[in-house]
Amino acid sequence: MVRSTGADLPWQPSKEGEMTENLQGEGLIEAIAVAIRDGQKYIKDLAKDLEKCAQTLRVEHSRGVFTTIANNIESLKALMEFGEELRNSLARTSGIDVRIESILPKDDFLNVFQAIVAAFEARDWVALADLIQYELLPLIQRSSEELTLLEAKLVKK
Repeated sequence: MVRSTGADLPWQPSKEGEMTENLQGEGLIEAIAVAIRDGQKYIKDLAKDLEKCAQTLRVEHSRGVFTTIANNIESLKALMEFGEELRNSLARTSGIDVRIESILPKDDFLNVFQAIVAAFEARDWVALADLIQYELLPLIQRSSEELTLLEAKLVKK
């Protein structure tokens, strides 16, 4: 299972603009496309891990599964930071306008996270498994698909 706190991500959130300081034009666009591709692999592994957690929650309630869920939620938080870095970097390139909210919808993720916290507090493990499987995983999948479309747009440019 993925046991990340965001420190092993293929991208690292940085001070605003740091990603773009040393790269310009096509070099920057290529770097962004590579970061998206690397991120896609990470997202795929994260989704598999969360799916496994949801399945495990339906049959056991071990400390290990809860630790893994907590770590994966930290990884999702880092993914949101990546979205902001991506938006900032794209804004500094050749005018590619990206509404990052359509790729990584913070409000939707926040709503699911709040429901996850409520399920934890209520010790409703079936609801927690359902939230992961039927709410969080589809959001991650949709974000992954949007990132794929963005990468294709960048490569065409």
